[in-house]
Amino acid sequence: KTSIFLISGIVTLLVMNILIPASFHQVEAGTVAVVKELGRIIDTRKPGTYFDFYMVRSYEVYDATVQQVKINTSAYSKDGQTMDLEVYLQYQIQLDKLIIKDDNGKILQSEGIAGKYVTLSSLQSRIETQTIEKTKAVMSSAEAMTIIQDRQTYSELVSTTVRNAIGPDYYVNVQDVILTNIDFTDEFEKSVEDKVVAEQDKQAAITRAEAQLEVAKLEAQKKIEEAKGNAEAQKILAQATAEAATYKIIELAKTIGYTVNETYLYSVEGVETAYTANKRKQKPLSS
Repeated sequence: KTSIFLISGIVTLLVMNILIPASFHQVEAGTVAVVKELGRIIDTRKPGTYFDFYMVRSYEVYDATVQQVKINTSAYSKDGQTMDLEVYLQYQIQLDKLIIKDDNGKILQSEGIAGKYVTLSSLQSRIETQTIEKTKAVMSSAEAMTIIQDRQTYSELVSTTVRNAIGPDYYVNVQDVILTNIDFTDEFEKSVEDKVVAEQDKQAAITRAEAQLEVAKLEAQKKIEEAKGNAEAQKILAQATAEAATYKIIELAKTIGYTVNETYLYSVEGVETAYTANKRKQKPLSS
């Protein structure tokens, strides 16, 4: 009889050593736990240590910090070009939507994150699926060259589309969605590179031709200005020559005893000189 009690005590002690430690639950900082009793959601637990008999109650732990997710997928552009895409996604679960209660305080077993998705990994899988589908839809709506030429626009469009797709039913706050990489096939990227180089060469040739034309225009203008200068100089010289000739004629007339009344007109515009003079011979002095 003593042996039976001894054996029972030993068994009980062993069971307690197994059951009691397993019934202590540690909820770490940055996480929150949902407590289930025989599969039904009954409560949540903040960071701390709790005792709940493990054979009856279980803890489902959720990371409450911002989740960093890198998603890789592939898609086809509108003109059939293959591209590998990388999307960077940040989100955080809404802690007040971890479980949802009705107006009477009763927990709705099929609502909230714990009720609808059960685990964080299941929720994230649904979010990743939406991200992939919406990203593919955006990128397949444009031709490859258009995407290459305006990557920023399509990155912003992917961000907006994914944010709208991850709506209230996901119970998360989307922090950021960034299309971090678009990678086309090597052959296509080489053809694009060749096209860009050809276009650059064409623009360089046009620039050189325009520069040469501008130089030619400047040279032509310079020659025109020089010609105008020479013509003006010729006019001035002709005018000076005409004035000098007129002056000499008048002086000559005076030296031989004539009184000269003269009027003269210079038409420089036609490089002509004209003058008229009224002359009266001076009477000789009486001896």
